[in-house]
Amino acid sequence: MAYNDTYMRYDYDAHRYVLTTEYVAQKLNIDLVARINPSGAIDRAQAAVLLLERASQNVYSWIYECGGDNTVQEWILGTDEQARRIMMDAMGEQVLYILANGDLGLTAGVDGATMSGVGQSLFAEARVAPNVKALLSRDLNAYGCPIVFLGRFPITKSQRDRLPAYTEDNY
Repeated sequence: MAYNDTYMRYDYDAHRYVLTTEYVAQKLNIDLVARINPSGAIDRAQAAVLLLERASQNVYSWIYECGGDNTVQEWILGTDEQARRIMMDAMGEQVLYILANGDLGLTAGVDGATMSGVGQSLFAEARVAPNVKALLSRDLNAYGCPIVFLGRFPITKSQRDRLPAYTEDNY
């Protein structure tokens, strides 16, 4: 079951975890609110939250682009404790990457939706931190494959048929 704690919250509308500023402060030793100073930002605390949302969106988007069984991936990411810990670390790496390089998903000259434009393949690879890709390539113990597994996850048809409909009560 998806749950919120000091370090991550589950966004039930977007179906994904998002880090908290407490995680960034305690685990990465960065005061994100103090560090962010976007020009024109009215609320620096909200700007920090938006950066954490972008890091989450970048990581989850990459997972779904790489995988072929998105419904099962979404369920595993919402409910599996090992996957949750991996996602926490992966999003932390993505936050560090965005702070060091900027959000490459917002790079001018490349259409992020179609991935067309100058340096298309380089851009597609560069928008997610290399350490994120390495973390997400680790096998999940319960499945014997990584969350970015391309293909159908090795669960039985009856397990697949019993995947709960998405609700806050289930995940």
